[in-house]
Amino acid sequence: MPIITNENWAELLEIEAAARYTDESNFGNETTYRGRVTYMPTEEWLVSASYGTSFRAPNLREQLLANQFGGENGNSDPCSVPESLQTNGAYDPSKENRSQTVLDNCLADGADFTLIGTAGVPTIPTSASGNAQGLKPETSENITASIK
Repeated sequence: MPIITNENWAELLEIEAAARYTDESNFGNETTYRGRVTYMPTEEWLVSASYGTSFRAPNLREQLLANQFGGENGNSDPCSVPESLQTNGAYDPSKENRSQTVLDNCLADGADFTLIGTAGVPTIPTSASGNAQGLKPETSENITASIK
């Protein structure tokens, strides 16, 4: 709402306000708001400042999705011996082209990089957690100021 326009000391003085009430069935209610003041002393200068809050409740997927289980093809395992490093189905060290870092990491994890994948490629089990009962809504406060 413009308070002052085209006066000697101000081209514009304006105030904005907004409010919203949210009633979220799983997380209660919240009121968010925003206020802004804009002052333009001349056509060349503009000063603006605002303060506001926000609220976001977790969506249904974040709240209620059950644990998901799946698998990843073992060929994506860097410790698995690819066919290009095998001779007659066995690891051939003369063909090794993986970095020493990868081989050291395999050993550190207890994986035998000379054996994995030579007797078939296993599926690596994966899981994604869901149903995060401890989730809380996100809230924030922000202040913005500008001079033009």
